[in-house]
Amino acid sequence: MYYILNKPINSQNLIVITLCTFKGISYKMAILICAQLGFGKKALVKELTKYHMDSLNRFIKQYLLVNADLTRYIHGRIQKLRNLRGYKGLRHKKQLPVHGQRTRSNAKTNKLKRKKRFSR
Repeated sequence: MYYILNKPINSQNLIVITLCTFKGISYKMAILICAQLGFGKKALVKELTKYHMDSLNRFIKQYLLVNADLTRYIHGRIQKLRNLRGYKGLRHKKQLPVHGQRTRSNAKTNKLKRKKRFSR
């Protein structure tokens, strides 16, 4: 059994596809990681040696935010915006679109959730 960041992975997949299963690593980022560590794009997980797996784990832990760390970082930034009480923070707090999207015809799901939650 192979593990990357303490997560069991399928040994039959390509290493690029396997890296994409982690939150925070896109396909292009996975290709860049493989190029940096000297793997080919077509390398399978089962072809990697223990040394390669260790270097991959070290690289991801050192340079990237993935999974729970990334989620914690994003929630921290949103909480900071809320505490500053700026425009974006207030939009986050009201659970409305933040980046200038229209709400007259879009964002219906968020507005419905708000109505159900606050109606008594």
